[in-house]
Amino acid sequence: MQHIQQRGRWPKPLTLTHLMKNDIRKYLLDKFQTFVLSDFDDYCQRHGLEPSALGLTTFLIDQDLIQKTVIQQYAVQKEFGRVFPGEAVTKTQAIGIISHRFNISERTVWNILRRGN
Repeated sequence: MQHIQQRGRWPKPLTLTHLMKNDIRKYLLDKFQTFVLSDFDDYCQRHGLEPSALGLTTFLIDQDLIQKTVIQQYAVQKEFGRVFPGEAVTKTQAIGIISHRFNISERTVWNILRRGN
C-alpha cells in the first residue's frame, strides 16, 4: 500500500462537476432510448410490423443513427474473428476472403483491423 500511495496513484475524489457530467450523460442516454423506442413503436404501428431486434436494427440504420463506417468496421471485425483462425488460413488469406465477401479493398480490411485492435 505504501508503494501505491508514494507514487500518487490513489484515485482522485469525485467532484461535483464530475458527478453532474455523469448525471447529464445518463439523462442524455435515457432520453435517447426513450425517443428511439417511441419512434420505433410508432414506425411499427404505421407499417403494421411486429417490433423485433432485427426491425430495430433496420430502423436505426434507416434513420442514419448508425453510420455506414461503423457497420462496416463492426462486420469486418466480427467476420475476421470467424474466418481467422477458424478456417485454417493465414492472416493474409483471411484478409483476402473478407475483402472479397464485403467487396472492399484488402487495405481497408487491414486498416479496420489495425484500428479495432
